[in-house]
Amino acid sequence: ELFGPLLLTEEILVEPLRYADFKLHLPATPGLGITFDWARIERMRRGAR
Repeated sequence: ELFGPLLLTEEILVEPLRYADFKLHLPATPGLGITFDWARIERMRRGAR
């Protein structure tokens, strides 16, 4: 969800996507244009310490 009280608050990307004017602005870099922050994802994993 990307609006109101359901707006996501944890970031899993190295460079966050930009959300403004009720739109998700996608990067202009090659491919999907995103890089996952795998260390953060691992910390958020269910059962992680």
